[in-house]
Amino acid sequence: MNSSPLLICCASAAALLAFGSVRAEDNLIPNPGFEEGARGWLLFVSGQSQAVPCRVEQVKNGQKSGAAAGSLISENFASFSISPEVYAGGEKVLSVQPGERFRLTFWIRVTEATEVTAQPSFFVRFPLLKDWKKVGKLVFVGANGTVVVREATSSLDMPEIARPLPTEWTQVAAEFEIPLDADANQLGRPDFYARGVNGPILIDDISFSRVGS
Repeated sequence: MNSSPLLICCASAAALLAFGSVRAEDNLIPNPGFEEGARGWLLFVSGQSQAVPCRVEQVKNGQKSGAAAGSLISENFASFSISPEVYAGGEKVLSVQPGERFRLTFWIRVTEATEVTAQPSFFVRFPLLKDWKKVGKLVFVGANGTVVVREATSSLDMPEIARPLPTEWTQVAAEFEIPLDADANQLGRPDFYARGVNGPILIDDISFSRVGS
């Protein structure tokens, strides 16, 4: 095993078979394909973007699979995120142990009209907690599949997780490990974060599961 407290495993769509498949009952994300509209998803708009109309909604045209996909939409440049209200078992946090591993996959694309002003312009962010209190570390998964751990107060300008957002459906896949040096026993809900974006970001077929330790 990698001696680093964080085990990083990134995969392109071509290499995704290395991750195997996840049964629907193992997926920790409810309504992962937005088949039930935006039910169960919460919207957060950052302080500097409060004046910009932002929303999450279901779309039924151009989805990756099934009958629908989700769309994160802003009507001007904004930074905002969506997160599941609870995990699939009804928990607002997951009980975890250092060294425990998780797998995240999702499909993403933008339209040709979507504009961005910042890199990274999209990432997923998990807070590490101990007894419901933040421990000061966050796990970031970039749209390029790279995983990094940062202090909660650090800058979001992380070139290692930046990538131009694709206009064709592209799968993001990553595995990460709860850091051994983080005094954490809980994992908060993920934020799917659009940063400095004007226009829609489509997301579909989200899967998040435990893969052991």
